[in-house]
Amino acid sequence: MPTNFDLKNLARRYAALPPQKRSLILLVSSLSFAMIGFLLGFAIITRSMESSPTEESDVTLKSTVNRKSIFGKIVPLEASLYMEGTHRLVDDDGNTLILLSAKDDKLKLSEGMKVQVSGVVRKTLEGDAEIMAVELIKFK
Repeated sequence: MPTNFDLKNLARRYAALPPQKRSLILLVSSLSFAMIGFLLGFAIITRSMESSPTEESDVTLKSTVNRKSIFGKIVPLEASLYMEGTHRLVDDDGNTLILLSAKDDKLKLSEGMKVQVSGVVRKTLEGDAEIMAVELIKFK
C-alpha cells in the first residue's frame, strides 16, 4: 500500500468506475460534508448561547433600566454647567424637570410644545442631575 497520496491515480480510478457508483460516491460525500457542516454550526451556536446572558440575568438587566414618562415643555438647553443633553423639560413655572437627549431631531422639532416624553433615564456624568434618552414624544 503506497504511503503517498497520489491524486492522479485516484482520479483515474474514479473515472474508471461505472456511472452509478460515481453518483453514489458523490452523494455520500456530499451528505457527509453537509452533516459535518450542520454539526459544526450547531456546536458554534450552542457555545455562543452558553456565553450569552441567561433569561434570569436578562430580567435583572431590564429591571435596572429606568424608564419614565414625564409631562412638560421642551426648551433648548442654553450654555450651562451640564455637558450632556441638548434640551430640557420644564414645568409651567419654568423649573427644570429633566435634561433631554435624542439620537435624531425630534427634540428640536418639538421645542416650545407641551408634551409627554418617554425614555430611559440615567444620572448625568456629573451625577447631580438626570438625563433622559428620549424615545417617544406624545403631544398634549
